[in-house]
Amino acid sequence: MYQCITLAHLDPKKIDEVLEAARKLAKETRMQRGNLAYNVVKPDERDDLLVIVEMWETAEDFQEHISPEGEGAAAMAAFVAVVEPASTKPSEFYPGFAVI
Repeated sequence: MYQCITLAHLDPKKIDEVLEAARKLAKETRMQRGNLAYNVVKPDERDDLLVIVEMWETAEDFQEHISPEGEGAAAMAAFVAVVEPASTKPSEFYPGFAVI
């Protein structure tokens, strides 16, 4: 199993727009080959942070998901188009971690 956590630091004024884009991406991602889980979390009292937790069967499935030519390329591009302008600093990625 391959997992990734992403932390997106956002302008609180744009959180609703980002959440809508995240819902669309999550729906499409959950249908992709190899996806075991795709959860988008907005912590209570934090309109400036979005956490994405992904689980994939293999690292290759994850790479396909984030590839510009991959199965979910259109959905990912639409999400990034909303998130990048709403970001207050670069997203943090933690790929390939183990659950203990």
